[in-house]
Amino acid sequence: MRSYTPFKLPLKKLGKDGLKDCVLYTSCEPCMMCLGACHWAQFKAIYFGASAQDAKDYGFVYSKCYYQMDSDQRHKEFRMTQLLAKEAIGVWDE
Repeated sequence: MRSYTPFKLPLKKLGKDGLKDCVLYTSCEPCMMCLGACHWAQFKAIYFGASAQDAKDYGFVYSKCYYQMDSDQRHKEFRMTQLLAKEAIGVWDE
């Protein structure tokens, strides 16, 4: 069985082994599965709007173990920074 990541084909076409020079902007803090893909992509930084706790407060519940992790450590390891939280959360209020 061949291994596959969502980035394998695009990276091959670009002649790169990762997205080290790229920055990911997302409306919500990445879940565990998305963080796995982010790890493989080796993003330079990740900026997110709503936090995982915000998502949970609005009914978008991640894995229980996700909430048991140290969020500061997770943010540091994946170079994540929260931006525009109020605006991101506001989408769920509409």
